[in-house]
Amino acid sequence: MLKIGYTDSLQAELCGVRKGLHLARRLGVPKLIMELDVMLAVCFLNHPFDNIHPLSTLVRDCLAVIIEG
Repeated sequence: MLKIGYTDSLQAELCGVRKGLHLARRLGVPKLIMELDVMLAVCFLNHPFDNIHPLSTLVRDCLAVIIEG
């Protein structure tokens, strides 16, 4: 179980994405389709933003796993 404390739905969704990506990579899943409930999370992953945003590290972590394959 992932404990992220008190947070908003966007950060919770991105934490779930990161956890799922790491799990898929560890299991050797060659292709993965993820469904997200928070449209802003999809936008952040499709169009990365400045490093000054509070969630930029989390988004960069997700994108790094995606790029590494």
